Amino acid sequence: MYGENQHPRSIISQLEKAIYEGKSCFEMSLGEQLLDYLPVEDVARQLVDVAQYSDLGGIYHISKGSPIALRRFIEGYIRDKFPMQTIELNLGVFSYRKTDSIGIWGSEAGISKCEWPSNFT
Repeated sequence: MYGENQHPRSIISQLEKAIYEGKSCFEMSLGEQLLDYLPVEDVARQLVDVAQYSDLGGIYHISKGSPIALRRFIEGYIRDKFPMQTIELNLGVFSYRKTDSIGIWGSEAGISKCEWPSNFT
């Protein structure tokens, strides 16, 4: 999820800070992680849909359902939000954290109810 009031350590906040400070490059990992980025406005709409059209029981996945590589997401974010910006991505500066997944995304359905396996304890 991304949008206004991001945590200051999120990649979007750090990128925007670098742009506003006039930096010529932005340091990041190689950006190969496949993730499901969803604007906070879309998350809010999906939450409203869950509240209005579901039985409200259980746990729901809210997602876009289509992964994108972090690098491509950042390139598109710069192009869309800062079209006149020429900041370069300095890829590979940071290693991937051992605790991070290289890929995680939701169902193509967008909203899906989580069902626990019957043998889950």
